[in-house]
Amino acid sequence: MLAGISAPYYTRLEQGQSRNASREVLDAIANAMRSDESERAHLHALARASQRGRPADRPRVERITSATSALLAAIEGTPAIVLGRRSDVLAWNRPGHGLFAGHLDPDPSGRLRQVRVGAARRAACLRFGP
Repeated sequence: MLAGISAPYYTRLEQGQSRNASREVLDAIANAMRSDESERAHLHALARASQRGRPADRPRVERITSATSALLAAIEGTPAIVLGRRSDVLAWNRPGHGLFAGHLDPDPSGRLRQVRVGAARRAACLRFGP
């Protein structure tokens, strides 16, 4: 705690998840970073700008287009998966399902829940461990 604030709080400030840092907290951070007056002023200006901004919107749910669905159907002989912006599995064809996640339900929408739930699924995953 170099600036007198916790590491998790500093991380939230750095990531823009906490928008209400006091002048004292900003000064403590500036002192810990040995900032000169122009750097200190810049830090305060950044903090004021983030207070005016609105919180980020939740990302919208990604869905595949009908053209992508048709492409998956057209390459049925080749394993394929479609990933979203955050590497979510949006779709797969039958060979893609068998190759990448044959132990899961073919509908990828509940993938995380499927991995977390069920002793049989856990046992299937553990068989592939070291």
